[in-house]
Amino acid sequence: MDTWPGDFVSFFELHDKFWVAFGTLVIALFTIVLGFATIFMWRATRKLVISADRNAERQLRAYVFVNEQRLSNVVVGQRPKAQLLIRNTGLTPAHNVVTWLGITVANYPLAKELREATQEYLKTSSRRIAGPGSAFGTEVAWEEALTAQHLSMLANGTAAVFVWGEITYTDAFGCSRTTRLRSYYGGDTGMRDDGYMTDDVDGNSAD
Repeated sequence: MDTWPGDFVSFFELHDKFWVAFGTLVIALFTIVLGFATIFMWRATRKLVISADRNAERQLRAYVFVNEQRLSNVVVGQRPKAQLLIRNTGLTPAHNVVTWLGITVANYPLAKELREATQEYLKTSSRRIAGPGSAFGTEVAWEEALTAQHLSMLANGTAAVFVWGEITYTDAFGCSRTTRLRSYYGGDTGMRDDGYMTDDVDGNSAD
């Protein structure tokens, strides 16, 4: 007579503690695996959310740049004056917009560092809000008048009128942004009749 089922049951009854321990171990291992899987999914979801937030911020934030720049009064006895049109090309307003500009006549290529905006100036200068798509103008004039020698050097490419500065602002997401600019008139581009200036290869950046 076949007694295998009975023997099998007896075997489990004799080793019930082992099977209870084994089952507990399997459940514990499954719980650990499930925990790691949950952490992995949470981290992956978190990365996706952060990436989506950053992409949305890049698409919506303010971008304040120089849109147009011209130089006038390029004649003997006059102080050359740069006029800049600055535009917010982003989709949200730029707050606390402060613009600082410098202008000088110097040898071309530029052989010395140009001074930077002082913190005192930035603290006391006027601030504005630039709405999305809006533009505003600003200008700066050289403190000296041009001489015949200046004009000769501008014409032969050994000098240029350099204009440089910073635009600082806060975007809609509370981040401080800075646009640095530098352009010139003369040098290797000559004296253009329309007064348009050329962006320098250095000194232009934005964050």
